[in-house]
Amino acid sequence: MLYRNVKERKLAELPEDEFRNGLIVELFRRKGLTYYKDTCGPDEEGKDGIFLRKGAWGEWEIIAVQTKKGKLTLAGSKPADNLEVATTQLRTALRTKIYLPGYKLNQLPTKVYLIASETVSKSARAHIVNELTEPSVVILDRDDVIQMVDEVFPEYWFNLHPSRIPYFRGLLKQLVEQSDVIRLAPIEEDSTTAPIADDIYLPLYLTRIFRKIVKRKGVYDDSYEWEEIKDEALLQRPERFIFVLGEAGTGKTTLLRRLAYLLCRHHLNSYEESGKSIPVLLTAREIATEHTSLEILIHRSVQSLSNHEEVFLEPDALRTAHVTLFIDGLDEVGDSAQRTEVVSRVEAFLETHKNARALLTSRDNPVLLDYQRSGHFVHFRVSDISVQQATALIDRLAAGRDPLEGDHVKEIVRRLNEAHGFELTPFLVSIFVATAPVDKTDIPPNITEVFRKYVDLALGGWDKDRGLAQQFEVPAMDAILRGIAQALHSRHDSRLSKADAEAYIAQVLSGIGKPELTEQAVSAIFERSRLLKQEGDSVMFRHLLFQEYFAGRALRNVGEVRDLLADPWWRHPIMFYFGQDTIKHPEILEIAAVSSADLQDAGAYDAGLTIGLALQAAYFLPLERRKEAYLTVVKRLGAGFDRKLREAEKGKYPFSLILARFLEALEAVSCSAVRDVGSGSDLSEGEQFWIIAGLIDCGDIAEAKDLLRRYKPVDDRRLLALSLASHVVWRLRITNSATKRLAKDLVQYLDPRIVHLKGLVLKEFKGLVMEMRQGQLIVIDAPITTPSGQVEMDFGPPARDVSRQRKPGLIRK
Repeated sequence: MLYRNVKERKLAELPEDEFRNGLIVELFRRKGLTYYKDTCGPDEEGKDGIFLRKGAWGEWEIIAVQTKKGKLTLAGSKPADNLEVATTQLRTALRTKIYLPGYKLNQLPTKVYLIASETVSKSARAHIVNELTEPSVVILDRDDVIQMVDEVFPEYWFNLHPSRIPYFRGLLKQLVEQSDVIRLAPIEEDSTTAPIADDIYLPLYLTRIFRKIVKRKGVYDDSYEWEEIKDEALLQRPERFIFVLGEAGTGKTTLLRRLAYLLCRHHLNSYEESGKSIPVLLTAREIATEHTSLEILIHRSVQSLSNHEEVFLEPDALRTAHVTLFIDGLDEVGDSAQRTEVVSRVEAFLETHKNARALLTSRDNPVLLDYQRSGHFVHFRVSDISVQQATALIDRLAAGRDPLEGDHVKEIVRRLNEAHGFELTPFLVSIFVATAPVDKTDIPPNITEVFRKYVDLALGGWDKDRGLAQQFEVPAMDAILRGIAQALHSRHDSRLSKADAEAYIAQVLSGIGKPELTEQAVSAIFERSRLLKQEGDSVMFRHLLFQEYFAGRALRNVGEVRDLLADPWWRHPIMFYFGQDTIKHPEILEIAAVSSADLQDAGAYDAGLTIGLALQAAYFLPLERRKEAYLTVVKRLGAGFDRKLREAEKGKYPFSLILARFLEALEAVSCSAVRDVGSGSDLSEGEQFWIIAGLIDCGDIAEAKDLLRRYKPVDDRRLLALSLASHVVWRLRITNSATKRLAKDLVQYLDPRIVHLKGLVLKEFKGLVMEMRQGQLIVIDAPITTPSGQVEMDFGPPARDVSRQRKPGLIRK
């Protein structure tokens, strides 16, 4: 709160132009008047500005405004010079017609305002009234201005730009009304629930690994610590470029919007701007496809939400502004070169804008591997939600609807947690809750079936009462969406022009003899189904998983699948392809079949990873055939990982690359079939490696340790990776305490066998560790030294228990 004298002094110190254009014009705007033009100058004809407003009968009224800097007084019996000038200007304004061709107006002003930045004495007011004898003259001074500012423009006292509050209000409205969320209401089109709202939002946790060096008894020791933070803590992190990583559906987009939502509320609840960052939302695809600077993109985004002629984040002001860029969906940029360009442009922006920060989301396989050489950002990985969190989310989403019994909720969570193909995620839980009222006893056995139920409802179930299901077949709409998804995914894209989408729908309907249903189909698919969304002149799926679901179901045969195995962009669609029905399950053996030529192919590793995930989706495959397919996955990964080991030796950061690739593929071998495969003498060193890794990730620690006793790899980097897998189970896995103890024992068992690698790993990580120096991120490539008397060097806060998480991100800070 500001004292009255502070406000008076602020008005008195304003230059006349700023008083007029920066304050008075904005006050009139906020009072509902339309600002027509500035007439200050040699041809002003008694007025500095013209405003318009509608009268009681809809007619236009013209308001002329004259502003004066300083006081207006009548000293003795003679008017002061500035009072005489003001009186003359008012008389001129009253007698001069104002011609406004755009409004077809040519008339005298309805009212004329004289507004002074300081006091207007009683005698000065009386002099003006006696000289002019016009009731249409209104005289305002400092007291009136202060009252009006307090009423309609209070943020002005804190030096805030007039478009700042409209921007935050506009952004907050956009965030709350974001339409690409799971539809939970079966009837009303507009009854969606904002997933960022306090009563719905599920707080997420993020983890990272950091290096800690401690001096004990004169000897330096090192370790790698796990850190877990709550999502809101990202806003207080010192790092300026943060990657938020997570699997599909883990809530990365919602997390970004929640953080932006919190910043907006913080700005709107306090006019004090100091220490607060301005949130700006962009998409990675927007940066990749718009051939313009980030400064222009930010300016455009702010301007579109400000609803104001002036924008407070002009490119020049942006140089020093405290801005947080929330950039979503790097993995939705299908082209690797474009992804690299996005990251490079963000890095360049942060280099020239020292007060800016950036949070960028991405799936972490395999997009991040393109940037291992950079080391200019810190990674946090979204933790898998726990069973307790999933239960709480179900209760929140189902609030006010047909309640789900407690025991049934527990069973839902248990079955969803075991659904093949995906970890338990907020997206998966939301999808299920949206379909739960149909049949509470029907819990789909895999992720494809969960999506199928939701899509069937989205395309037809909610329209039966309106007759649409009878007029337009759901299978036809499903076929249209498959075609659109296939077209997008085939060109590694996620956006289509609305005109092209409508033309495709018309083409399909004409082909089945129903062209007259085109308009109705467009409405059903774009609006009521909520599977697609429109942004400007483009349409896209509301979540990339929906596009991947339809693209996978659009694949026609195993030949098409085989051609796409080595392309990570098609990994999830292929998994959906094999999860859709049991007829296709034998085909997985066909694509899994491996030859010597396949093993030498550069795509063997990525192909093995995709097949491993698809194998888990093909949940009806008989056990013997599953073992057969699993062994081919192990062969592909074994040969591919050998190649990765050799390639990594040529790079600057060989250990981080290898461990990143290992973590990426770990889930592909985390299959129940690993328990029945064993480790025969006919298996290569690389194949045994992946079987042991699969056993560890499945929690079969004792069996893994038995194999490790006989496992003597030539390259001990494999043992380093297995130690990391054991750390995952020990520190992050949702599992029982007995398994965690066994995993800890396995870490300790492996430690003597990899101790000779620690120095090399530490040497590499010196170039990956970041610290803040005078507000800037610095890469530490030089040897670490400890000043005299300093006992400890800590590259991060103490680790907390993070036992809820399944897998960490890359071992980099």
